[in-house]
Amino acid sequence: MPALVTRAASSVARPSELAPAAGRPAGHTGFLPEVHLLRALAIVLVVAYHAGVLRGGFVGVDVFFVVSGYLMTAQLVARAGDGRVGLAAFYARRAARLLPAALAVVVATALVGSFLLPVTQRAGLTDDARASTLFAENWLLAARQTDYLADGLAASPFQHFWSLAVEEQFYLIWPVVIAVCLAAGRRRGTRSVRVGVLVVLVVSFAVCLVWGRTGSPAIYEATPTRAWELAAGGLVAVLPCQTNCSTWERLRRGLVWSGLSVVALVAVMFDGSGGYPDARALLLIAGACAVTLAARPNSTTAPARLAVRQPVRWLGDASYSLYLWHWPTLVLLAGAGGAGSGVGRRALAVALAVGIAAVSRRWIEIPALAYGRARRPASVGVVTCAALIMTLAVAGLPREVSDHDLASQREASVALLAAAPARLGAASITDSGWRTYSEGSAIAPVPADARSDVPARAATCKAPASSSKTPRCVFGDPDATTTVALVGDSHMEQYVPAFEVLARQHRWRVTTYLHSSCPFSLAERTSDRDRGGPCLRANAATLAEVGSDPSIDVVVTSGRSAVPWVEDGSAPDPVRGLVDVWRELAKKAPVVAIRDNPLSMPGDATQACVADHLRDPDHCDRTLAAALPYDPQTAAAALVPGLHLLDLTDAFCANGTCPAVVGNVLVNRDEQHLTATYARTLAPRIGPTIEDVLADGR
Repeated sequence: MPALVTRAASSVARPSELAPAAGRPAGHTGFLPEVHLLRALAIVLVVAYHAGVLRGGFVGVDVFFVVSGYLMTAQLVARAGDGRVGLAAFYARRAARLLPAALAVVVATALVGSFLLPVTQRAGLTDDARASTLFAENWLLAARQTDYLADGLAASPFQHFWSLAVEEQFYLIWPVVIAVCLAAGRRRGTRSVRVGVLVVLVVSFAVCLVWGRTGSPAIYEATPTRAWELAAGGLVAVLPCQTNCSTWERLRRGLVWSGLSVVALVAVMFDGSGGYPDARALLLIAGACAVTLAARPNSTTAPARLAVRQPVRWLGDASYSLYLWHWPTLVLLAGAGGAGSGVGRRALAVALAVGIAAVSRRWIEIPALAYGRARRPASVGVVTCAALIMTLAVAGLPREVSDHDLASQREASVALLAAAPARLGAASITDSGWRTYSEGSAIAPVPADARSDVPARAATCKAPASSSKTPRCVFGDPDATTTVALVGDSHMEQYVPAFEVLARQHRWRVTTYLHSSCPFSLAERTSDRDRGGPCLRANAATLAEVGSDPSIDVVVTSGRSAVPWVEDGSAPDPVRGLVDVWRELAKKAPVVAIRDNPLSMPGDATQACVADHLRDPDHCDRTLAAALPYDPQTAAAALVPGLHLLDLTDAFCANGTCPAVVGNVLVNRDEQHLTATYARTLAPRIGPTIEDVLADGR
């Protein structure tokens, strides 16, 4: 999360070394204790959020943005007395201030993560490390549609670099904006800068509000939606100076207390629901701006006195290093984000991060800053380029280690499938239960390949959710006298590999009608209504097409039913929607409904867990109560005479447990769907039911 905690070049001085000032002129760059306290508060909030202690602590990033925007603008204006900003010197100072510690984190995390993280995460770790090195992590997360406020499991240890990326991208543009404003209004001083900053603030905030309406999670880490927070701090830096009259002094003290209180209150009350940032962030930004506006060198307010005492002073000084190190330490030591691990491990991770941050500040940050001051911009630039190249090279290590491990796992998986295909997966289940490993200790597919272990026709024979037409595809024996129709969404599609086996064994022709996110029902999902109802239109057309095909001997259907449905009376409820479809189909051919399968852990968590516990994947099992969703298909089946309900739960769960691996086969490729490998092993369990139904129909 955030945090560039940049300080003005002179802000490393002790308060006693700075001359007192009656008021703070625009562009002041001295040590401001209230701002220092605000920075210390921000890092505490962020660490508490990542450690799973404070749900609203993520707003500490917003506070960092305000502080960074303020300090950067103050530096630029203070150094532009002659109308020149000095871009080369500015960028050299920024590189010396920010890059050494950041690159040290990238290198250390890439090295440690190459061996501690599951193989499923290592290849992605290289992408994150390189994006972080180039300060582009926010756009990588946006491209992945990462929901920063929801993700935790299998989170990248580089994920927090998104805020550094936002700030660095802002730093590339902001000095130019200030320079242009100063050049355009030489006679007006900082007035032209105020106008320019205000324009950036308003435009960015408007982009934030408009983008927020799309519901895209990328709004959280996108630079255009965050620039207004940095600009807000910049605006405070160029406001006219205030007098030292008693009225302003009382108002100043009130601003400090009220601003700090607002920041703390928002952190306690916010939970990130409903999309963020949005208009709610205005209150937080106003609070942070109030503190920076009221800050004064050598201030005697109670917050100012607190800011120069330990450990608050150290927290403010080391906030950048602590921000850099705390998140990878939590991910690598305490598990994804720390929230899923014990309190003890989270506390240990935070304590370790504090220690590493102290070392980093003493031996990396401070020496690098001194080096940057003593060298010309060109020299700093050469060293910076060399450091970036070396870091990018090290960032490739996780992928190399991952590729080596994956090659070994894939070789073992191929050998396993070739040696004992009839004894794997569901075929290994007996009356006494299931075994994790029935043949050696290899797993098929390897966890890193689970996502790609899909039915062979997945890309060509399934309509997208937005389509109002469901495609018809055919496979199997073209001369067959028996035709089986498979109708439904991706939860029906996942059984296609089993029907490919059955079609070869029994010389069937199989016709598919598959539609993503579209259960075969006349009830309406809320997501489909939001899209304008393409699923309902497609289902009506499919019902007519299947019902008019005399060659179909049996219809097999299944779907994901544990989803939000429209239940305002304008459409049938979930059970009635299924009943209406099945009764209509039953007039033409027998119908078999397959009960929905149990769910694994959210996202790719199960695959990551298995990759991390190859010797004992039982760590990744779920209880039956947690895994088996409510399925209206079971209730609907009782209302349709002659319908056959095929319940395969005993092929996934036994004795109240749903294992992640059965008979050397990984069951799920994601939270909802089976791997194609496991689906093939279900053919002996599905075939007899279909044969019995066909026999009764004849």
